[in-house]
Amino acid sequence: MLVAVELILEDVDLLGSLTKTLYPKVAAMCEMNAGAVERNIRFCATKTWEANPALFTELAQRPISQPPTIGDFLFMLYNYMDDILFERCQIHQTAHSPAGSV
Repeated sequence: MLVAVELILEDVDLLGSLTKTLYPKVAAMCEMNAGAVERNIRFCATKTWEANPALFTELAQRPISQPPTIGDFLFMLYNYMDDILFERCQIHQTAHSPAGSV
């Protein structure tokens, strides 16, 4: 799951090709098959939905009333992580910029 999110953070276009590109890449890196990658991500999404459906509304920043597809789940995680990384970069740049320039 983490490998998939890391790859998507590096190349968001992978979200448009889960079966043909993302799952095989993750499978190769984790020494498993693409079907197992898909099943494991689906399991994570399902268990997360069962445990805390409100989390999906927070991640999506809009009301979510049913479990998301795998693609939607990964896109929500991508957006969330991308926002966090952007904020950290902004904080880092502000902290290390010369006085008076931001």
